[in-house]
Amino acid sequence: MEDDKILLLSWTQLAAVLMLDPENEEYAMAQQEVTSKLEEEYRISELQLLARSFDGYTISYREKGEGKITTFSLEDAEELL
Repeated sequence: MEDDKILLLSWTQLAAVLMLDPENEEYAMAQQEVTSKLEEEYRISELQLLARSFDGYTISYREKGEGKITTFSLEDAEELL
């Protein structure tokens, strides 16, 4: 998996944890660090968790100005839970 995809997965994993514990400052700060790295190094911005389903977690984002959607499996996205 490419570095930018690994960071997108990390962002998604942190979003999954924050859905259950939105007051967790440690995970919120970690997610912000991942967001900053994606923006600075890969020009990926406007990350948003769109859905959680039986198939996985779907996120949307802009990469170099182009809108994209990616889905990660439940197993991968919920690894931190």
